[in-house]
Amino acid sequence: MSSPTPSNEGRLRSLPLDLDAYTHSVLQHLDPEVLRSLTPGQVEAFVAAIAAEKRARRHRLDLRLSIPLIFRRYYVVLLAGRDVRRATRQSEAERRRHGALAGGLFLIGLALVLLLGPLLLYILYEMKCGLDINFLPDKHAWDVLRDFLT
Repeated sequence: MSSPTPSNEGRLRSLPLDLDAYTHSVLQHLDPEVLRSLTPGQVEAFVAAIAAEKRARRHRLDLRLSIPLIFRRYYVVLLAGRDVRRATRQSEAERRRHGALAGGLFLIGLALVLLLGPLLLYILYEMKCGLDINFLPDKHAWDVLRDFLT
């Protein structure tokens, strides 16, 4: 995320909204021109959307600690609550299964073509020779192949 824009502070103060720290921070990081172009109704809708997202993330246990040490400050977060990501996890697992199945089928198809393709060509060549069909008079397939490769 970009750094806060100081010129947004005045615009945010002029809004008739009671903003929490998170919403204030999000709005403060907007481009000043974009924020100025928003109508009060659009800003209210934006604030409502941020608040709705924030409500969805609430946890029964939300413990956040900041531990000051000699040269640095560390933080510890402990969150616990009902698992609401189950459907998302299931759809992701389903998508991975379908991807693995498609990849496996592609590899099987490729292996069949690589293994059975030359065998089929050899059988067709032997049938051509057995039926005395000559597509290139005075030449054999091996001669044509050798000429092509050199």
